[in-house]
Amino acid sequence: MHSVRLMKYHFEVAIDEGLEVRCLEIEDLYKKISHASKAEVVATQELHRYFRKPPVFMHHAIPWDEPLASIRARFAFRETKIFAVNVPPAMAFALRLRIEREARFLNQTQAAERLGLQSQSAYQRLEDTQRSNPTLGTIARILKLFPKLDLRDILNCAEPSNPADIASVR
Repeated sequence: MHSVRLMKYHFEVAIDEGLEVRCLEIEDLYKKISHASKAEVVATQELHRYFRKPPVFMHHAIPWDEPLASIRARFAFRETKIFAVNVPPAMAFALRLRIEREARFLNQTQAAERLGLQSQSAYQRLEDTQRSNPTLGTIARILKLFPKLDLRDILNCAEPSNPADIASVR
């Protein structure tokens, strides 16, 4: 059976010349913080800021398909607090769509043509993490073109498989 995971990224609170939050999946995503109690808020803000202008090659920013408890165990030697941050559904849709397109070696013009969109800019809007808002008809065509695109994890409605993950689901 296919196991669906929420689209989320994992952060740690690190002490490195002061406190900072670091994303475990995205090497250059970190931010100094004044107090550990602000870690989750700052991590969420920084993740959203990072994906407003996604990296050129998305495969470097794909979240791990691993339960939070397992990640905590793997990084236990660091003795840091590790927590998960979920990606909002509209942003997750845009990011996953781009990942699927790149995995099929299509450029945006080719994807637009195969979806029956009138222009490349119409397709670019679908991959825009701030403006993506496709109609149900467009989503149906996208799912035909990209059958591996699973909306359950995009919409954050997958059930956590591990009770330890429940606390991180919002």
